[in-house]
Amino acid sequence: MSGQLDASSYIDHLRRIGALPARLNWPPALVVGVGVPNPRRTRRAIATPFGDLAARGDSGVLRTAVVGAPAAAVLAESLGVLGVERVVVVGRAGVLGAGPPEPAVIEVTGAVASDGTSQRYGAHGLLATDAVGFPDAQHAVTATIDTPFLLDDPELAELQRRGVSVVDMELAAIVAAGARYSMTVGGVFVTSDRRQEGLWTPYDPSGVDSGLVSAVRVADELMRGAA
Repeated sequence: MSGQLDASSYIDHLRRIGALPARLNWPPALVVGVGVPNPRRTRRAIATPFGDLAARGDSGVLRTAVVGAPAAAVLAESLGVLGVERVVVVGRAGVLGAGPPEPAVIEVTGAVASDGTSQRYGAHGLLATDAVGFPDAQHAVTATIDTPFLLDDPELAELQRRGVSVVDMELAAIVAAGARYSMTVGGVFVTSDRRQEGLWTPYDPSGVDSGLVSAVRVADELMRGAA
């Protein structure tokens, strides 16, 4: 079989080769944990090409290993074809400038499209994100970037001048790609490191991982309460 490559044909292909269960019902509301550890894989979790899915009624959790904006956009479009209408992304972000010296939970209030993928989808500037209502979280604007190793001090200063407090590698692409399916997207980050005037300070990985696991659990509870 041959034809145009788009998200619909890709999902059809995955079903045809048996990689994606044909009768699997995806919930309309989904917490997407990007690189979030799964210390206790439940029997309800179903392995999919996008990660482990645990669904209960109209909501669920997908733990995925996607990294970077291109893979995140493929994921977002695939979820749109599968009928997902609302997504809360939980992942890591780096703090810009002076910030807490340990992992903190950030609810995103907007994502700057500084990555090539979201711009290819026609997105520019600050993209709106859906409110999550995460308890006791700080609030911040993120910038989604492609090349963290090439982000120098002048670029960091310019992002901060524009009101950006953290950087990530996926969120703006998910917002831009999801918009093709009228998908609402919120974001919750656990800060994993800090960049300030040429200095990079990574945080304790165990603290970051435990924060991510907790953030997914809380986001799932919020999603189920709203579903």
